[in-house]
Amino acid sequence: MTPDAPFADSVRLALPAEAQAIADLQRRVWVDTLPASVVDQLTELTVEEMTAVWHQAIVRPPQAQYRVLIALQER
Repeated sequence: MTPDAPFADSVRLALPAEAQAIADLQRRVWVDTLPASVVDQLTELTVEEMTAVWHQAIVRPPQAQYRVLIALQER
């Protein structure tokens, strides 16, 4: 591991550019884990709208102590 590499099995702050990847992951998890009737209600939001919500949460959280974190896993 290089000195600049993240620690395995850790977390770091999310970057604004990762908002779409987070929204995509959230939608995939919903589809894979929730009943179709619930997914239908939740997916009324477009991926673009979900991305905007995640971007806002990353750059301007509702409270100063809130943060969006990204989990890291060693491969």
